[in-house]
Amino acid sequence: TAYALDAAIGKALTSIDPQRALASLEQAYRSYPGDRTPEGTRDLFRACLGTNQVGKARELLADIENLAKQDVTLGGLLRRIAYDWAEFNYARQDYREAVNAYTLVMNTPGGLLATDEQWAAYQRANALFFAGELESAQEQYLTIAESSSPWAAEARTRADVMQLDSRLRRTTL
Repeated sequence: TAYALDAAIGKALTSIDPQRALASLEQAYRSYPGDRTPEGTRDLFRACLGTNQVGKARELLADIENLAKQDVTLGGLLRRIAYDWAEFNYARQDYREAVNAYTLVMNTPGGLLATDEQWAAYQRANALFFAGELESAQEQYLTIAESSSPWAAEARTRADVMQLDSRLRRTTL
C-alpha cells in the first residue's frame, strides 16, 4: 500500500536524514489513516522525538490516547508511545511530564515487556524524587523494593537514604 511505502521510506531515512524521515512518516500517517499500523505510528512518534518536534509528539500522543479510549486494542501502542515519551522527558529533565507519562504507562495494560514495566515504575519513582514529590517517591521506592524488580535493591537503597535524610532533618530542626 501507499502507506506501507511511505512508512518504509520514512523508517529507512531515520538515521540518514531525520527531517525527511519525519516528513515521509507524517505523509503516511496523515494521508492513509485506514492503513496505519502500530509500528508505523510508533516510528512517527520516535521521529518526532528524534527531531525534537515536541509539540507534534505531544499531539500524536493525545491522538493515540483518544483513539485507545475507543479501541482497546490500541492500549499496547499507547503504552509503548507513553513509555517513549516518559523516557524522552526524563532525559531532558522535564520530571513533571515524565511522571505523568510513566503514570500513563503504568495505568495502561499491554504492550511492554515485564522488565520495561519495572523500569517504568523505577523511573517514575526517580522522576517523582526529582520533581520534589518526596513522599510519593519514597512510597514508590518502597513498593519496588518489596517486589521482584531488577531494581529492587536500588529502590531499597534510595528509600533508606530518603528515610535517613528525613530523620536527620527532624533532629536538626
